[in-house]
Amino acid sequence: MAASLRGRVAWAGYDARVSDFALLLLVILGVILLFRGPKVLPRFGAMLGRGVRDVRHAADEKFGGDEDDEPAAPQPQARP
Repeated sequence: MAASLRGRVAWAGYDARVSDFALLLLVILGVILLFRGPKVLPRFGAMLGRGVRDVRHAADEKFGGDEDDEPAAPQPQARP
């Protein structure tokens, strides 16, 4: 049974880089909390959220984003 579970975990595609990034974010959050205090965290979160939103908006503009946002012009139908 342990062998089949081990195969499932390997198949899930564990990526150490994602875990390292999450740990890095937690360490940065802890350092900010230690030096700046809890009053700064909401502003920091708001800045981070605005940054993510701006990056998504810029990526949508560059790569086309969702075409569903713009309604397609109706095509004239040919009469027989």
